[in-house]
Amino acid sequence: VNPQFLDGKPIIEKCATTNVLELQEAVSKLSKTGEISLNEANYFLGTLTRVTKQKFLVSPSGRFRIQYDTSGTHAVYQPTVDVNPADGHPDYVNRTAEIFDYVYRYEIDTLGYTPPPPDGTSGGGSNQYDVYMHKYSGAYGVTFSDGAVSNYGSPPRTAYKSYIYVDPAYEGFGYSDRTLPLKVTAAHEYFHAIQFAYNINAGSWFMEISSTWIEDIIYDAINDYRYYLSYFFNYPHYGIDKENGAHEYASCIFGHYISENFGNYRMRRIWDFTVNAGSNAAMNAINNALGEIGTNRSDVFAGFSIWNYLTGARANGTHLTYSEGSTFPQIAIAGTHSSYPVSATSASNLEHLAAHYYHFSPISSPSNLRLGFTQISSSQWRGRVVVDSSNRFSSFVVDLSTGSGSIDLLRFNNKTRAVFIPSNADG
Repeated sequence: VNPQFLDGKPIIEKCATTNVLELQEAVSKLSKTGEISLNEANYFLGTLTRVTKQKFLVSPSGRFRIQYDTSGTHAVYQPTVDVNPADGHPDYVNRTAEIFDYVYRYEIDTLGYTPPPPDGTSGGGSNQYDVYMHKYSGAYGVTFSDGAVSNYGSPPRTAYKSYIYVDPAYEGFGYSDRTLPLKVTAAHEYFHAIQFAYNINAGSWFMEISSTWIEDIIYDAINDYRYYLSYFFNYPHYGIDKENGAHEYASCIFGHYISENFGNYRMRRIWDFTVNAGSNAAMNAINNALGEIGTNRSDVFAGFSIWNYLTGARANGTHLTYSEGSTFPQIAIAGTHSSYPVSATSASNLEHLAAHYYHFSPISSPSNLRLGFTQISSSQWRGRVVVDSSNRFSSFVVDLSTGSGSIDLLRFNNKTRAVFIPSNADG
């Protein structure tokens, strides 16, 4: 078990990109309204400017300029090890260059995303994409926007140039092999750079879902994303667009649900639909991309809520769920009932695109169980039921289209439990 998966370990900030975007937006607004002076605005934004490093290495493909230090606070890992190859650059810097080349090939050539625009003479003075091996607020990495480019790509849109910081040594991140956190950081941060070429304002929550999702698509064996999953499974009443510094990373499983059911291409189509769609476009883009294949966001979310119950020991092959679901935590249960009749208020503290989970245990008599639901709005809610028969799982739809619905579970006294999952599917 990787040390960072152990309970009680303080959370490491995975990515500072959305924090930086929010700071830039806040400073810009305060400057325009006169609440801070131009000098004060320049001071805050000055903390986000490019750094100067001691040396650089151009990646084998010629696409990336890796800028680094061999001494001082930001020195790279093993700065004196130069044997593979012996080229005057630390081996860890060579590995960094190779990793970014691989990430480019996968995200651009294999998955088909639009590459970020070149930065011209900024940074290294060339169109090579600048990666700085530099610590930033204890995060794995951060992607900075660096000016707009009009009429970029097809269809033409306003795209943003960018550059990336990655931690130079990953000291204290729980990895003995320092290339492992570097790999997932490169995949994560370069995907942010790609997002800036689609819609930099699409929605921070979906930007982090997507970047954390793609780590595991490219580097399936590393599984760094699992470290954050408890921040989803302990709080199923939080919407998937919740932003609190951990939940958005954990919600990457929504991306996995999309790709495992509809393919990696469906995630790309969501990003296609964010182009020229304004601020907070991701929610509608999800619905539009799913509509192309005859479904919708609400029904997909209801299916997602089933998979989120079938994790850990419940991911035993008797019901379709995540390919890595057996390694996931189990979802928090809102209530457990074993005497009837019983009434529960499902909507309590339930955010949109979130779900509650209720356990119902059998009794000897009566032998049947009716689960009923009365809605606030017929379009807002979806109902699903999972039946556990001695660790064999089956799932059913509760039709709530008329404003209320119910399901009869016959011979329920022969079952282990039923799980009622009402979800607020309003996005």
